[in-house]
Amino acid sequence: MNVNQSPKHVSMKKIVDGRAIGPGLVCGLLILIFIIVAVDYSGLSTMKRLHAQAQSIADDQWTNVELATAALNLSNHNGRIIMQLAVTTDREEMNSLLRRGTDNSEKVSKIVKQLHNRIGSAEERRLYDAIVSNRTSYLKSAEYPVRILLTGKDTAKAQASLVQVTMPLLLQY
Repeated sequence: MNVNQSPKHVSMKKIVDGRAIGPGLVCGLLILIFIIVAVDYSGLSTMKRLHAQAQSIADDQWTNVELATAALNLSNHNGRIIMQLAVTTDREEMNSLLRRGTDNSEKVSKIVKQLHNRIGSAEERRLYDAIVSNRTSYLKSAEYPVRILLTGKDTAKAQASLVQVTMPLLLQY
C-alpha cells in the first residue's frame, strides 16, 4: 500500500478492479428477490384475508335475505288468509284460517327477532324499525275483526273492517 493512498481509496480500487463486483451483485440480487417474495407473500396474505371477509359478509347478507324472504312469504300467506276471512261464512273454515294465520304470525315474529339480532348498520336499523312499525299497525288493526270473527257475533262488520282497515295496512307493511 502506498503511503499517499488512504484505505478508502484502496477499497475503491478493489471494487473497480472487479474483485468485489460479483459478490456485491449477488448480494444485491438476493436482497431484491427477498423483497419481492416478501411483498408478494404479504399481498397474497392480505388478499386471502380480504376474500375471507368478503365471503363472510356475503354469507351473512344471504342469510338475511333468506330470513326476510321467509317472513315475506308468511306475511303474504297471512294476507291471503285475511282475504279468505273477509269472504268466508263457514265457521269451521274461519277457525282453520285463524289458526294458520296465528301460526304464521308466530313464525314471522321469530324471524323478525332473528333479523333484529343481525342488524349491522344504521340503514338496516332504519329499515327494520319501519317494518316493525308497519307490522305492529297491521297486527293491531287485525285484532278487532279477528276477535269479532272468533265470537261469531257480527261477521259482516268484521269482514268490512278487514277489507277497509286491515288490508291497506297489510299492503303498507
